[in-house]
Amino acid sequence: LTASWPDMQLPELLLQVDGWIGLSELFRTLAGQRSRSADFTRSLLTTLVAEGCNLGLTKMAALTPNVSVRGIRRIREQYLYEDTLRTLLDALVKAQHQLPIANMLGDDTVSMSDGMRVATRVHSIRAGFLPAHMAPGDRALTFYSHVSHQGPVFGCEVIGNERDATY
Repeated sequence: LTASWPDMQLPELLLQVDGWIGLSELFRTLAGQRSRSADFTRSLLTTLVAEGCNLGLTKMAALTPNVSVRGIRRIREQYLYEDTLRTLLDALVKAQHQLPIANMLGDDTVSMSDGMRVATRVHSIRAGFLPAHMAPGDRALTFYSHVSHQGPVFGCEVIGNERDATY
């Protein structure tokens, strides 16, 4: 299976998926406007990688030629909101259902779950120090998500700093 994987970086993969199903066309402002900028798709995908991989906008802009922190900050503020992201997930799930592998994943009665640790500056009873996952002195929360094998996340809760494997 590994030998059949194409040799490409995540941004290249996102551009390819965008070409297949037109994800960047789904992003609109709250007023329903779509960007006319020539580099919108590149900036949008850069912003999605920064947010999805918890790299931070400044670091991601430094790693990406011809993309500014200001530009990806604008994309995040104007285009990455709940309704747009739900529309995006729906489009991804519909596209995934068209793939031959979808039948091998089981029906929607099977699910999986995992925890994601996210740094926080907010002092909360659920936030804790997780030196194995965060920088010394940084507090984090663990979000425990439940995902159907045939769809997007259907449940998510904050479990604090507990290990998700024992939850």
